[in-house]
Amino acid sequence: MNAFQLVGLSLPHQPRMRHVMAALLLAAMLLGSMACSTVSSARSQKDSTENGAVEPPLSQDLEEGRTLYERRCGTCHELYAPQEYSRASWPRYVKRYGPRSGLTPADREKVTAYLQATAVR
Repeated sequence: MNAFQLVGLSLPHQPRMRHVMAALLLAAMLLGSMACSTVSSARSQKDSTENGAVEPPLSQDLEEGRTLYERRCGTCHELYAPQEYSRASWPRYVKRYGPRSGLTPADREKVTAYLQATAVR
C-alpha cells in the first residue's frame, strides 16, 4: 500500500490536484494584486482630498504632463506634490532633472505646464 492509497487518493488523481492547487494559487495572486491596486487608488484619492481641495479635471495636455511626470520622474524618486514648490521654481527643477529622466524638450514643457498649473502658490 502506498501513501496515496492511505489518504484515499490514487495516482491518477495526483495531476488533477496539481491543477487545482495551481488554479487556487493563481486566484490568490490575482485577488492580492487587485487588493493592492484598490488600496493604491484609495490612497491617491485620499491624498488629493486631504486638504479639502478637489482637483478640477485637467486638459488633455496637462493630463499628458501628469502622466509623463508620474512615469518618468517617479522611476528615480518619490514624486513631489505639485503644491510643495512654487510655480516659479518648477521650471528650474524640470530643466535640471528632466534630461536625466529621458524627457524630450517637448515633454519637459508638458511636465512643467502640469506642475505649474497644479501648484498652489
